[in-house]
Amino acid sequence: MYLFLGGLGVLIFCISLIKAVSQRKSRIRFYFWAILNFIGVTLVVIALSMNYDPSVQPAQQIQHEQLQKQNNAEAKKLLNKLNKYLYENFGGAGNTKYQVWWYRLIKEISLAITDDGKVVVGVDTDIYPDAEGERLAKLIGNVVLTNDKVNINRVSVYGQNNSLLFESSKY
Repeated sequence: MYLFLGGLGVLIFCISLIKAVSQRKSRIRFYFWAILNFIGVTLVVIALSMNYDPSVQPAQQIQHEQLQKQNNAEAKKLLNKLNKYLYENFGGAGNTKYQVWWYRLIKEISLAITDDGKVVVGVDTDIYPDAEGERLAKLIGNVVLTNDKVNINRVSVYGQNNSLLFESSKY
């Protein structure tokens, strides 16, 4: 948006510069127009940037870094419950013979409780970000989302290079 406005201002400035050079008699009017144009574009960009808040994000774009930073006692308790559930039901409870094949792809799970009380989970994996990886991420994400120990509202599964592979919510 700002780039567009800045580009529009530069375009108007260039057009007026070309016009003034081709018509030498209107230099004063050109300088006046150029100054007004510069001030106008600058004021518009400043006004728009004052209303811009990078911390405000749509509810569907939960950043993984924010999930890792939020650690309160309730979130830790829920995270322990979720980890225990996954470990006992899919991790073979320590016995690799009974472990499901995709369980070893999970590197870390982070959990946070939003201001409105919703539980959001981020799952870090070693999955490669391609079509097959998205299928695997969907499998893992749905297992996490539909567990019966922790009421999770939203899950995001990340692959290699912190790429978002799957995101889903119950609502």
